[in-house]
Amino acid sequence: KTQAQQDDIPDELICSITKEIMKDPWIAADGFSYERTALAAWLEKRGARSPRTGRQMTDVRMMPNNALRTLIAHMLEDA
Repeated sequence: KTQAQQDDIPDELICSITKEIMKDPWIAADGFSYERTALAAWLEKRGARSPRTGRQMTDVRMMPNNALRTLIAHMLEDA
């Protein structure tokens, strides 16, 4: 997608680490979703600190966000 096309994409679908549309979104302990590989690298480098808020998180567990992944796939198909 071009930047102009990406401007129509809701912020919730953009990884705040990579600034790109997520392909494999995972939820961190801060409740926000990030691209899996970017989140894993962030947590390894910075520990349990939220990429979005900078606040300390309770842990570094990650979970796949299947609902968001499906939504993104549908939005990209329709674009």
